[in-house]
Amino acid sequence: DEAITALTKAVQISPTSAPTYYLLGQAHLQKNLYEQAVGYYHKALELDPNNLSTIRNAATYSYALGRVDDAISLGEFSLARDPVNPSAYFNLTHHYTVAGLHDKAIASAKAALKLSPGMPGANYYMGESLLRMGQPERALEVLSAETDDEWRVKGTALALYELGRTEEFE
Repeated sequence: DEAITALTKAVQISPTSAPTYYLLGQAHLQKNLYEQAVGYYHKALELDPNNLSTIRNAATYSYALGRVDDAISLGEFSLARDPVNPSAYFNLTHHYTVAGLHDKAIASAKAALKLSPGMPGANYYMGESLLRMGQPERALEVLSAETDDEWRVKGTALALYELGRTEEFE
């Protein structure tokens, strides 16, 4: 690909250019080469550890590669630099839920909702954590407040199933 070739040459010319490594990661991402993209994002972070776009992309695609612990570390790193970003809390909510860190997932979802009331998906992941913690009644209450129709229907169905109330599915 021409973009990858050109950016590879640019890295050879200026091997300390964090933006060039970031762009090389983006170029690989466009080709669905996640492993390589994440490698370039990490190299960009070595050179410029405070670039929030690079941190977020590295976290997102680390998660896509199944590296949940890496995604959590990067998400927490991002949040430390941008503590009023509801999307950063939301992404961590998802990662914490998958990792089984349910108390952290719930706290992160609440923070996302405080910063962005009605944020789609936040109640869903909070409810999913509550279900995994064996709290279906509380989960149903939280899931019923989900603003995204698809996630609300899916979540409430899961909670109702756990409660043995399958006749109430939407």
